[in-house]
Amino acid sequence: MTSRRQEGWEASGVITLQGIELYNGKAILYSMGDFIDDYAVDSDERNDLSFLFLLELERGHIARIVLHPVRIEDLYVRLAKDEEVTFLQKTMQAKCAAFGSRILFHDGVGRFEVS
Repeated sequence: MTSRRQEGWEASGVITLQGIELYNGKAILYSMGDFIDDYAVDSDERNDLSFLFLLELERGHIARIVLHPVRIEDLYVRLAKDEEVTFLQKTMQAKCAAFGSRILFHDGVGRFEVS
């Protein structure tokens, strides 16, 4: 799926947050949630919660992905609040662990090291 030149891959389809996998040193983001549509909120899946994903580059390559927790409310993207941040952290850690990946959180912000 990824080539030597390709830095990462984002696969979408579901509107709920999925994990991040490292494959041959490249990041695969399987779903980054949804910023556009304001669907009815599923209380289990929490499709109103996601992250703002920022790619940090070093020497032209993705070195890490920084995740800022957000929520959709009244058609706007806003910073997630306390219990929402906790839900997002636990969910992302579990979903990354399923791929054998690790993400660390500090003060609600996630850091996924690529290289």
